[in-house]
Amino acid sequence: MVWVKSLRVQSPFRTPSRLVHNAVQQIGNRPPSVFEIRSSPNKGLGVFATKEIPRDGLIMRDPLVFRIEHGEDPVQRYLRFTMLPGTTQRAILGLAARQNAKESLAVAKKVRVALGENDWDLVTKIRHFLFEDKKLADDIAKVVHLEDVITTNAHGIYPDNNSVGGLFLNAARINHSCIPNAEPKLSTDDEDKVLRANRDIEAGEEITASYIVHIQPRKARQKLLSLDGWDFTCKCPACDTSHPFSHSHEQRLQAFDRLCLDSDMDGKNVDLKHGGAWSYAALEQAADKTQGRIELLDGHHSLRNFSRQLYLRAFGIAIAKYRMRRLRSDLEDTIKCLEVVIESDKDWYGENHIITRHHKEHYDRLQRGEMSGV
Repeated sequence: MVWVKSLRVQSPFRTPSRLVHNAVQQIGNRPPSVFEIRSSPNKGLGVFATKEIPRDGLIMRDPLVFRIEHGEDPVQRYLRFTMLPGTTQRAILGLAARQNAKESLAVAKKVRVALGENDWDLVTKIRHFLFEDKKLADDIAKVVHLEDVITTNAHGIYPDNNSVGGLFLNAARINHSCIPNAEPKLSTDDEDKVLRANRDIEAGEEITASYIVHIQPRKARQKLLSLDGWDFTCKCPACDTSHPFSHSHEQRLQAFDRLCLDSDMDGKNVDLKHGGAWSYAALEQAADKTQGRIELLDGHHSLRNFSRQLYLRAFGIAIAKYRMRRLRSDLEDTIKCLEVVIESDKDWYGENHIITRHHKEHYDRLQRGEMSGV
């Protein structure tokens, strides 16, 4: 893998910013605000940069204001919501809601079906001590409106698919783009929502994030936005077919898709690090395809974050090749791929996260020529 030789100096996760004179804030600090919330054309409110923000620069560190617990029914959640300070409740209810529950009778029916008959008695009992003399349908409308706010605005607290959700008042104002200029990062110290720039952002520019996995072609992205209930058609430069950028970006994503479909080792639960039944030639072919996929992702700022898994894959292929033939060049490739993975770990998880430490341990073993435990 000749392409691996330049990874140390060309890591996509550490490309210098032209705004490097602006110090990048550490995640543990609360910097002066670099954004404001104001009207965004055809989008309601949005978040805008008030000064230049360099790539990797900290945009916001937004505290969690309401945690969404797994398995909690809407009524229990609403009861917990009413225990928040009044100012926090009003701020949450002021967020955009995908479906504002105004027709209370229709809402009551919707919630009754959702809760089931077994829970309906609980709802009526709660009404007597919580809602005083208001109509039950109006009471339930409030419950459903909170659910609508949560559905529209909740973010995962941690970077995994099973994370509990939460509401963050500033992050909730960030509008969607399929080529976002900001990405969430893990805060290892608390449950704040941390966002960093993935490219240089100009003063006055709108800050955007992606609501979906935006590595897919346009049609799939639009379908995801529809299925997940945001109920809008994205008009970002990647989705607006009249925009000059749209065609080239679509070609990039379609080429990536083709390489994924053409990869023999994908989707087969293959332990690449140990080679399995794959020949050295097959591993070399897999390395070439992985290289092609990485180059496509590294070619645009909004896609680089997805390349981490591919560098892990390249690491697995290189180490399988080394186990097979013990070539020094394959060991060097293994080490360089792992260097890039560790840089990504630091960027995403932080220096002291268990995943970062785990990969550093592998790296130290490989530097000593040890293969056990890798």
